[in-house]
Amino acid sequence: MEEVGADALAEAFAAFGMYGLTVEDWARMLGAAERGDEPPVDWGLLERQRMRWVR
Repeated sequence: MEEVGADALAEAFAAFGMYGLTVEDWARMLGAAERGDEPPVDWGLLERQRMRWVR
């Protein structure tokens, strides 16, 4: 298993258009996860929005 940095993950997630977040948004999210902080984005809100897109 190869370890990748948070920057590479942020770019990959943004490239796939996950939740409509930008590279900067993902970088903040991943940085918060690494530090053990609360995410700066409300996942519940994003999930509800995603469910509307799927319908």
